[in-house]
Amino acid sequence: AVSYGFLFAAFSLPVSSDFFPLSDRNQFVIDVFLPESAPITRTREIATQVENVVRGLGKKTWQNGQWVAIKADEARFVNMCTMIGTGGPYNYPGLYPKDPGSNYGIVWVSTESGDQVARFIEDVKVAATRGVGQPGSEDYVPPVAGVRIVPHQLVMGTPVKSPVDIRLLGPRLGNERVFRKYGARVEEAVRNTGIAFDVHNSWGEYGRQIDVRLDEDKANLAGVTNMDVALSLNAYYSGHPLTKFREEDRQIPIKLRLPPSQRRSLDEIDAVYVNSLMGKLPLDSVTEISRSWQPAKLQRYQRERCFSVRTRPAAGVLYSEIIEAVQPELDKIQAELPPGYRIEHGGTKEEADKGLAMN
Repeated sequence: AVSYGFLFAAFSLPVSSDFFPLSDRNQFVIDVFLPESAPITRTREIATQVENVVRGLGKKTWQNGQWVAIKADEARFVNMCTMIGTGGPYNYPGLYPKDPGSNYGIVWVSTESGDQVARFIEDVKVAATRGVGQPGSEDYVPPVAGVRIVPHQLVMGTPVKSPVDIRLLGPRLGNERVFRKYGARVEEAVRNTGIAFDVHNSWGEYGRQIDVRLDEDKANLAGVTNMDVALSLNAYYSGHPLTKFREEDRQIPIKLRLPPSQRRSLDEIDAVYVNSLMGKLPLDSVTEISRSWQPAKLQRYQRERCFSVRTRPAAGVLYSEIIEAVQPELDKIQAELPPGYRIEHGGTKEEADKGLAMN
């Protein structure tokens, strides 16, 4: 009777499990995300700051609200590799491939052993916002501000964009304001759980957009076409290719464009000249130039417009715990959505449901 009692008590204990367990490799990755319009040169600068943070954490760790020096026999940092503009070589099948972009970078970090990875990741989270060490000291490394720094452990299983991915789906030409309004409520609900890390959405922030519309009447009189305007703008800012300079086995392109001081900003685009039958004309004499803030990115999922709220579980938390915590609020939002809109789960839950359906 006593044995059966202990057995029943053991099975009654709450046991948590994860469909895709974490890898025990002595490696982890740090995703670096900048705003959509960021140039690759800025991404390289931020990635260099992240590298400095990782090097600093090779000597210090965060304990009891302060930085503590790591003993020499407990060294954990081995090496790292940084790739800008791409996810790099996908030598690990459980890592989701990121789309190439000038605002993205990834840092692969190797440690002495797999047991050090989890602690290292938590230190990176702290260092990204606080810096490493005491301000003013010689070995102080400043924090990395204004960007998303997402360190995470490798996972064994089907790669997903994010462990928790809550999709707000709507018609093919769904109203942007509807997506933003209800998507913001989903984001707030996820943040209020208190167990989520890196809460963000798939559309990002608004970006500045400049529209150059050709005035057909004026353009026809001046002999200016859309192609003329496009070539002029491309030559001014991106550069018009002229030739190539060969240096041993390398070919270096030579382009004609404005000096760096004049192409750092588009505020002076009104002063651009365009070629016409009558010579060079100011761009604003044959076009209408307007400036506005527009969504930097709109995404679709299976042909439907999709606004995804994504996050990662905090240390020691499972993705299922976040979904359980936020589901009551999702049900309320679903009941208020206009016709044609709905909420569904992606990420690890979607892949887990597929796996269970096959069994």
